[in-house]
Amino acid sequence: MGIIVNRGMRLPVTRVGAMQFASATPYETRLDYQPPRAERVLSADVADVVRRALIGVVDEGTAKRLKGALVRRDGSVVAIGARPHGRPIVSTLRPRRAVDLVARRRRSATLVFLIGDRYFGTIMGTCTSPMPRTTSSRARCRPSC
Repeated sequence: MGIIVNRGMRLPVTRVGAMQFASATPYETRLDYQPPRAERVLSADVADVVRRALIGVVDEGTAKRLKGALVRRDGSVVAIGARPHGRPIVSTLRPRRAVDLVARRRRSATLVFLIGDRYFGTIMGTCTSPMPRTTSSRARCRPSC
C-alpha cells in the first residue's frame, strides 16, 4: 500500500533518524542513519489507477461504510481507499472410530487501506466457530473470538 500511496516509489522505512550518547563528555557518540534512496518499482500511472480503484471500493463498493468517515475542519472529506477480502475456510476432523462428524469453521479477513496521502496499512483477523448443524449455505454461526 505504501507504494500505491507514494505513486509507485518504495521509500525507506525509518523509525529513528539519529541517536546521541554521552553528550558533553569525552565519550560522546552520535549515530546518524543514512537511509537508502527511494526507488521506483511501479509506474506512477499504474499506481494512480490502483489508488482510484481502491477509493472507488469505498465510494461505491464493498467498503461503503468507510465513505465520509473522516472530515477535515474545513468540511472536505478525506479520501479513503480500501479493499476488504474474506472467506470461510472449512476444516473437517474425523477421528478413526468417530460416528459423528466434528467440524469447525475458521473465517479469515484482510483489509488493505489508505487514508489521504499519508496513511496506509493492512489489518488481518481470523475467527473460529462451530459449524452449524444445517447444511444450508445461509446458516449463520456465532463466532467464538
